[in-house]
Amino acid sequence: MEKIMAIIAISLGKKATVYAVGRYYGFPRLYRRLVEFNRRVCADRQVMRRRQEIVKNIFRFPNKIIALFRQKKKTT
Repeated sequence: MEKIMAIIAISLGKKATVYAVGRYYGFPRLYRRLVEFNRRVCADRQVMRRRQEIVKNIFRFPNKIIALFRQKKKTT
């Protein structure tokens, strides 16, 4: 049980760290840097576009979840 709690704590700590970096550095700038890195690393344009879509969706995912919960509150 202790190992599971340690894994959960590390996972939450990692997420909190990434969120703090995003808040400090700025999410738009962080997105731009990830896209620039993707361009340097990837040569195939189709793979590059797919990765950019994935990164964009990762950044938009929390807002989509919040919107979903707000819709559920209004309907109930």
